[in-house]
Amino acid sequence: MVQPSLIDEIARLLKRRDRSRAQLRRKLDGLAPAESIVRALDEAESLGYVDDARFAKARVRGASQRLWSAARVRADLADKGVDAALVDAALADHDD
Repeated sequence: MVQPSLIDEIARLLKRRDRSRAQLRRKLDGLAPAESIVRALDEAESLGYVDDARFAKARVRGASQRLWSAARVRADLADKGVDAALVDAALADHDD
């Protein structure tokens, strides 16, 4: 069972804006043991609260409105801890 306070904190962080799993992990670091944080993030993913593919697609859409290059989008999402394969898929979906 995941600590309710971690799930509540994840929900609070996501209320303002979508975040990658890695961003959430960094924000939660120090609030609980690493194993508890991983379990909470796994649960949040299974509930659909955390979805790096969705996050990447949204960032690509926003970046295209700001006329960012693909390289800048890749760097931005890498900084946010999104897997390169998810970035590639988001960019490919956007180009279609």
